[in-house]
Amino acid sequence: MSKKHIVQSLEEQATIINQLNQAKEQIEGIKGMIKNEENYYKIIKQIEAARIVLNNTERLFLESRMISFC
Repeated sequence: MSKKHIVQSLEEQATIINQLNQAKEQIEGIKGMIKNEENYYKIIKQIEAARIVLNNTERLFLESRMISFC
């Protein structure tokens, strides 16, 4: 494995972890919104946003794994 590939993997790993932290913060926010009985439409929008972050994270993770097998 080349040094360049290791650096890319570390960068990808950092990006994935950052995205997971973002999703975690969004989910904590959603929990608070539910406890405060906020508008359901706003809650649904936040759930959609968290889902998008998780979907993007999944795609990035899978792409990084596929590249490492090529």
